Amino acid sequence: MIRGMLDRMRAIRGLACLAVAAAAAAVAAGASFGAPPPETAIPAVSNVSLTPDKFKAALTPTPGFGATVHYVLSENAVQTFVVKKKVGRNWVTQKGTFVKRGRQGNDVFPFPGILHGHKLKTGHYEMIVTPALAGIGTGKPVTAHFTVIP
Repeated sequence: MIRGMLDRMRAIRGLACLAVAAAAAAVAAGASFGAPPPETAIPAVSNVSLTPDKFKAALTPTPGFGATVHYVLSENAVQTFVVKKKVGRNWVTQKGTFVKRGRQGNDVFPFPGILHGHKLKTGHYEMIVTPALAGIGTGKPVTAHFTVIP
């Protein structure tokens, strides 16, 4: 009887060792167990666009005014939006930037054409989107062009 119990214990210990070895091999091969790994990649933003790309600016949300900003994020991140106006051959940074928190994947938000409490004047503009993740780094900025019409 004691011999049978010892044999069972050895078998169980052998199976446990095999399970630990298999798990270690899986982790070494890139498998993960339990919680997802922490975000460690520098965030990237892509496919930035404004729809429509020509619009009238409005101080209050009004149908037919403003645009919708679309973009795709590689990681959950915070984006900084900077708007520049074309003056002659130069791009002049407009007063007032804004920040949005975004989730991985497709993101969208309304843009009424207001910066720092003022409507954008008629002209050609570019919106520069820069993603950042605290403690990890800042991604490459991406630019989208749009026009404010009278």
